[in-house]
Parts: sequence; C-alpha cells; structure tokens
Amino acid sequence: MAARKKETEFNDYFDFLWKHARSQKMSKGTFMKASGLSPQRFSEFSQQTRNITGEYFLKMIGGLGLTPEDVETQSGMRFSDEQSIQLQFDGFVNSQRSFIEELMKDPVKLQVCKTIIRLKGVWNNPYVKKLYSAVADMGTRSRTSEAS
Repeated sequence: MAARKKETEFNDYFDFLWKHARSQKMSKGTFMKASGLSPQRFSEFSQQTRNITGEYFLKMIGGLGLTPEDVETQSGMRFSDEQSIQLQFDGFVNSQRSFIEELMKDPVKLQVCKTIIRLKGVWNNPYVKKLYSAVADMGTRSRTSEAS
C-alpha cells in the first residue's frame, strides 16, 4: 500500500533538529532511537529525498525533549498556518489513537459519534441539560438505595 501524500512538510527543520541533537551529545543512533527513526528514514530525511511529515516531526522533537514552541523559538523559524494545523491534527490523532481505532473497527460507534455531533445544539439546550442532570441524579440515588 502506498503512503498517502501529505502536502505539509517540515523539511526546513531537519538541520536544526540534527544540530540540536549533536549539541546534546547524541549520536546518530541515539537520535534515531529516541525519535523512532529507522536508518533508512534518517538517511532520506537528511538527504531530503523524503518529506518530513508532521507525525515524524513530532517524533523527532519528542525524542529531543522539545515542544513545537521550543523549536520555533530556538530555530528562529515560525511555523506556517498549514504546519501549525498539521501539528495540532497529528498531535490529536496520536493522543486519541485507541479511540480512533475503536471507531474504525465498529461503524455503529462511529455513527453514534456523528449523530451526537449533529445534535450538539440539542445537548446545549438548558432544558436538555436539566433533564440529563435529573436522570443522572436518579441513577445515583437508586444505586445509593440499593447499597443500603
């Protein structure tokens, strides 16, 4: 299966990241291990024969103990709007991986989530919130009385 093409890339930051790693006395192997890079990926990124995606960029800065804000400040290079959005997206996907995988496995759960999003206005209705609180309180009271 071919990798999907991502238009947003972070190639301009590789030299900074590699210099930062060396300034921390990291060997190439240590940097690759900390960043989750294979030797082939490191070579492709260093020779600029493969674009650095947001996902790989986040792995590399994580391996160096940096945040995106640190990279912007220390490198003097600001992220474009597209890069910032891509970092937010990839960061979210990484943090919610098990949830997303569960939605992929079970289409019913995905449809439930979509329905909830469509009905967001209903959930924000003060009457619905009051009803939800009352139902939640009833559940709490019934469990308390059962325990007695």
